[in-house]
Amino acid sequence: MAHTAVTSCILVHYHEIALKGKNRPMFVRRLAENLRMATQGLGVKEVRQLTGRLVLMLSRDAAVEDIRQRVARVPGVANFALAYRTPLQLEVLKPAVIQALAGRTFRSFRVHTKRGYKAFPLTSPDINRDVGHYLQMQLGAAVDLERPELTVWIEILPHEALFFFERQAGPGGLPVGVSGTVACLLSGGIDSPVAAYRLLKRGCTVVFVHFHSYPILSRVSQEKVRDLTYDISIVPDQDCCTLFVPHNPVVRADRQAIAALEARLDTTMLIQQGLERAQVLEFVQEQGRVRVYAGDLKTTPVAEIQPQQR
Repeated sequence: MAHTAVTSCILVHYHEIALKGKNRPMFVRRLAENLRMATQGLGVKEVRQLTGRLVLMLSRDAAVEDIRQRVARVPGVANFALAYRTPLQLEVLKPAVIQALAGRTFRSFRVHTKRGYKAFPLTSPDINRDVGHYLQMQLGAAVDLERPELTVWIEILPHEALFFFERQAGPGGLPVGVSGTVACLLSGGIDSPVAAYRLLKRGCTVVFVHFHSYPILSRVSQEKVRDLTYDISIVPDQDCCTLFVPHNPVVRADRQAIAALEARLDTTMLIQQGLERAQVLEFVQEQGRVRVYAGDLKTTPVAEIQPQQR
């Protein structure tokens, strides 16, 4: 923007977090930290907390499209927009809107103002009329309050004004990290990643556990789990479950017969072998990319685990 006081930013709104009581600041801080981590290395200078919203302050060379793609996947975000910050002066805001609209074509528009700062001398309808009249005179477009081709959204805050044109939906829910840690058995199919995603949206930190059968089966399932998305989770691959589940299972099995069969297994040894051969991978966000590191599995030997008394 030409005016030195006008800068671009990413404006983030949350919804469910706003319903929280005295612990709301904790939820907002966690969301801000998650946004910082998700956009690391992409030109976000600061994540600023304002009343009822977060603002990602951008550097001049920020990768805006990459930032928008990352923000769109952060649980806790209700919606967000590429916005512009101006001083709390309509005489600065109005020409800034004209400049931001350069290159856009539209036949009708409307102005929608949210006046969060009630001490501002003009009401929301007053601002709508003032800015709308200015835009109409400058652009020649018609005002349509019902079905406009473009909406100019304005937010009036205590120390600045924000405006934007398009809002993009986020996942909603709660920020990851406010609801404890859970483990998710990741099979490679569609059910487990969907369940994990729903847990993430409820604020859980999810640790993924995958059991493979290499070398009995190929490494396909391991490679798939490393890069699991919806597009590939519905692609069939080799399934270790078929090695253990009979083709024609008995639906009315005898409980004593099952217990006798299980008694022949050295369960403690099998569990210990599984833990000793487990491979831990840590996916870390660095400079805007996800890097994979080998981690450590801290376990207690199975023989030392005391059964709970009932």
